[in-house]
Amino acid sequence: MQFATSSALREKLYRAYVTRASDQAEGDARRFDNTANISEILALRKEEAQLLGYRNFGEISLVPKMAHSPQQVIYFLRD
Repeated sequence: MQFATSSALREKLYRAYVTRASDQAEGDARRFDNTANISEILALRKEEAQLLGYRNFGEISLVPKMAHSPQQVIYFLRD
């Protein structure tokens, strides 16, 4: 893609890449749409967090890591 001289070809490749496995894909590629799977995973993560007494899945993810809160991670990334 980097060396393609056709901007139309680069655009087509870029769009195909960024819309893979989504409802935004064109034509037959929509059969790989993972929107329902992602929604289910997010709902299960939210349920897990609530069952374990956390506000969100981000807090669970940070338990074995150095950061103590999702806000601390955001601060670090912005700094």
